[in-house]
Amino acid sequence: MKSKKFLLTEKVFLVYGSKRGALYDLHNGTVYSIDPSAKKLIELCEHGVDITEIFTRNPDLNYLESIEYLDKLANLGLGKYLLRGERVDKIKLGGSFDYPSFVWLEVTGGCNLQCLQCYANSDPSLINKDKMTPRDWKGVMTQIAGLGCGKIQFIGGEPFLLGNELISLIEYARDLKFSFIEVFTNATVLTDSLLDSLVRNRINVAFSFYSNDCDTYEKITLRKGSYDKAVTNIRKMVQAGLEMRATVVGMKQNQDTIESTIKFLREQLGLLDVKTDFVRPSGRGCNIELVSDKYIDSTYFQQASFSKCTEETFKERHTGHNCFMKEICIGPDGNVRPCIMERNISYGNILESNLKEILRSTAAKDIMRLSKDFIEICKDCEYRYACFDCRVKAKNTSEDGNIFAKPIDCHYNPYTGQWNSH
Repeated sequence: MKSKKFLLTEKVFLVYGSKRGALYDLHNGTVYSIDPSAKKLIELCEHGVDITEIFTRNPDLNYLESIEYLDKLANLGLGKYLLRGERVDKIKLGGSFDYPSFVWLEVTGGCNLQCLQCYANSDPSLINKDKMTPRDWKGVMTQIAGLGCGKIQFIGGEPFLLGNELISLIEYARDLKFSFIEVFTNATVLTDSLLDSLVRNRINVAFSFYSNDCDTYEKITLRKGSYDKAVTNIRKMVQAGLEMRATVVGMKQNQDTIESTIKFLREQLGLLDVKTDFVRPSGRGCNIELVSDKYIDSTYFQQASFSKCTEETFKERHTGHNCFMKEICIGPDGNVRPCIMERNISYGNILESNLKEILRSTAAKDIMRLSKDFIEICKDCEYRYACFDCRVKAKNTSEDGNIFAKPIDCHYNPYTGQWNSH
């Protein structure tokens, strides 16, 4: 016997599931699934039980197989046999997340288009109906900068409709020295003065794009001429040297052109950063008729395949929600919300209270702290700290708008330890 005790190393953690368990190796972000016997063995080791005593008390554990397993963990650097008097000091979990690191500034609810999937229900009827004034937005940005937040995005509606007012906001944001400033636009409205301001202030630009086929594109935007205007203005911004990114939003209406659209954006328009996304269940995006039947399977989790779970990620997901603890959205009505897609939950109104007070409120902290430890079924899953959670999607696709609902696109059953087909 090498030692009387075995412990996981300082950056390796056992996470319990109802049936199985998982070892999180925070040295490299790998998550290992382990069966019930291994979970029981490691649990006893982590509680400081002597190895000899483990097998005396638990005859169901195979001695030779268990020792071979512990040897394997030791060889991988995941655990170690302790010398007399030796200990393992685990890294500390938890942390503070009082203030966001990124803020969406929804500077207008109005839009010249009426896209089928719009999360905000924006359309031309909302133009010039905003409660927040440019002065209000400048006050908000001052508060955001004062809280140490370095990243903002101007979004709508269509922010370019604000014209000179947007230019004023951009220049004010640059004076406040935000490290990242981005405008999210439909790219159909662009003046020379706007383009000049974007270039002069080194503003990032993001946009959604629906199809390289004009008819398909305009069946989604519901506006004739929107395709040509978008393509023309995107070319102008690319040629001006702006840092740009595009998202191809997949839905039933454009599902047959997604691949050709990505190729068009990269090869014809010169975009380097092109990603795909699918309709989010918010605003008009809640329409089930928009869901792509061709790509629906790609949105489901049917096997244990996750992004690397780093030390930072692991700590964050023990502390709160992967998005809500770091991001907020401030709307054109002044409401402070946890996410650009969340249209119903408000922490408070910036026209009535200052941002620091709003974010310190019980309403805000309860949502920010909504880790998977509080989510139905997920709280019993060993993968809960490795799995990204879109709480808005989970809530809006549940039968009763339940904010604690398990994500609809996860097909793992922690009570059986099996992945189910949908």
